[in-house]
Amino acid sequence: MIKATQDYIQATLAFRGEGSVTPAQITHLQKILLDHPGIKSVVETGFNLGISAAAFLSVSADITVVSFDWLTHPDSLECKNIIDGCFPGRHTLIAGDSLNSLPAFARIARPSCFDLAFVDGGHVWPVPYEDLVNLLALVKVGGGVVMDDYCPAYGNDGVIRAWDTCVAAGKIMELGDPLVDGNRGMVIGVKL
Repeated sequence: MIKATQDYIQATLAFRGEGSVTPAQITHLQKILLDHPGIKSVVETGFNLGISAAAFLSVSADITVVSFDWLTHPDSLECKNIIDGCFPGRHTLIAGDSLNSLPAFARIARPSCFDLAFVDGGHVWPVPYEDLVNLLALVKVGGGVVMDDYCPAYGNDGVIRAWDTCVAAGKIMELGDPLVDGNRGMVIGVKL
């Protein structure tokens, strides 16, 4: 795990709670960016405590992240302040229900303007499907797509169904087997 991410996690330890990624997942996300230095812009659903955003931002000083989140976690805004202190000017947090905020953002954003999408928002169908489809509209063809919580042991039938539906529809090509870390999972693909 990159030291800047470790430093961020240390700064947010008081805010621990539901809504994070495991150390193995953090390392996996950072490896994706290290192996693909052309990834400069990331869009994600699910900010919570900002661990995944910090993981992306700590890989390189020229990576930017846009996060969409309901901001229901009581410490999200404080963690956003810490992100801004650690990675000034490189993170944008858009508050609201992603089912509304993502399509609204897509209407004003340049199409296919992101290199990587990270889906880690709602888990109950159809939310993960809608998030995935809306994020795909923002990612360039050949861009990366990562979906967190793709693991039957975690009980995320909505997440699994969303990913599998998009793969079957030819929107995503899955790359390799999902990373499973205990009862957490993550699957990776590219936008077709």
